[in-house]
Amino acid sequence: RRRVSLRPTQGYAVAVRLDGREAFRTAVAPAAGGAPDFQETRILPYSGESLAEFVVFSKICCGSDQFLCSATLALPDLDAFHGPLELRALDRPMGQLHVQAGWQYVAAETGRALLHPIQERTPTKRGDSAV
Repeated sequence: RRRVSLRPTQGYAVAVRLDGREAFRTAVAPAAGGAPDFQETRILPYSGESLAEFVVFSKICCGSDQFLCSATLALPDLDAFHGPLELRALDRPMGQLHVQAGWQYVAAETGRALLHPIQERTPTKRGDSAV
C-alpha cells in the first residue's frame, strides 16, 4: 500500500522539452474548475530535435516542483498538430493536454536582415557591441 502526501499547491505548470532540453515553461496556473488552463503561445527555436515532451508538474508552496505526468509528440515529418495528447505517469493514463503545434519559416536572407540590427544592439559580457 502506498501513502500519498497531499501538499498545498500554488498551481500547475507545463515544461516543454525538446530532446530532453527544457525550451520553455508556462506560468503557474491554478486548477480552477478542476483543470488548469494555460492558454500560452510560444515560438521555440528548432534545431532538428526529434521529440517534444510536455511535462506537467505541480508547484508546491515551498517552491519545489512535483512531477505529475507527461506526453510526447514526435517532430520528424510533422506538418502541424492540433488536438489532445494523452498524459501518462508510470504508464497509466492521467488525462489530456490540448496542444497546437506547427512551423514558422523565416527565409535565410530575410531572417538575417531582421536579426542583424538586434545583434548590433545586444551587449556582450564585456560591454562591447556584438557584430
